Amino acid sequence: MMNLVERYIAAVQRELPEKKRDEIGRELKANILDELDAIKSEQSQLTDQEIARVLKKLGHPREVAHQFVPPSPFIHTAYMGLYKNTLGLVLGLLFVLQVFSSAMAWTSHDTFSIFRFMLSVLQGFLEQGYFAFTAITITYWLMSRQQKQPTLACSKSWQPTELPAVGPAWQHIKLHDIFMNLASYIFFLVVIWSPHSMLFSAQALAAFYWATPVILLGMVASVWQLRTRLWSQKSLFLNAVVNVLLGGIALYTARLNPLLLHQAEAASGLFSVAQLERSATVFLVVVGLLMFFEGLRDGKRARVLT
Repeated sequence: MMNLVERYIAAVQRELPEKKRDEIGRELKANILDELDAIKSEQSQLTDQEIARVLKKLGHPREVAHQFVPPSPFIHTAYMGLYKNTLGLVLGLLFVLQVFSSAMAWTSHDTFSIFRFMLSVLQGFLEQGYFAFTAITITYWLMSRQQKQPTLACSKSWQPTELPAVGPAWQHIKLHDIFMNLASYIFFLVVIWSPHSMLFSAQALAAFYWATPVILLGMVASVWQLRTRLWSQKSLFLNAVVNVLLGGIALYTARLNPLLLHQAEAASGLFSVAQLERSATVFLVVVGLLMFFEGLRDGKRARVLT
């Protein structure tokens, strides 16, 4: 009987810090023997199968060891929320900057390839993202190891009366949505205003120029969302206006003919002029309808918050 119990306790102790093995081993042995004595008092004798059943019920030795000494997380739980937000902000900013850099290089190139642009964004973002992720993770790991019970500054200064009112789940603004909007705005500004841009015809660019102040307004709103991280009635109405205006400009531009420069059409070499024009028109119509949908959605949500 004792052989099986001793083997079990030894397996648990191997998963424990050396300083706590003897103490926890004695406590665990006492608990197991008490349970076995209770069973033995009801029966004349204990079999190995019954002992194994008791030990099986206690759980795997590693699980039991974690109950006595919970494993220390790589990043302390007190820092986890701040760690995630830092990663989101830094990686999001790197993504926006990479989109800007790749768009500038793309518009100044003699040939046009959306695949080359996407590959450039992905490659550049991964190269910088790996370094940023490693640096941030190591920094928070060192911070977690310096203090056993770290305390954040916000945990001392907060007041219950300053908490936001209870609202719907969509009211919380996700970081990746903000940075995706910023990246899209910057991409379109670079395509519209780059002196090397050879994609759109003069009349299409003239229509896009009207979108510039609206895009800048959307960028300001996105930056403000980084500060608040909660939709308010005013921010929703502003977002709705931006989306509806951009949607209207996209649908108006889709009616123009031609949309693309002949140089851009010839550069592809894969599609006819009519196919490229039709694809550009469909793309602008889809974008315009999506922007209208988001504008109507935001307007409806703003009325919910009244």
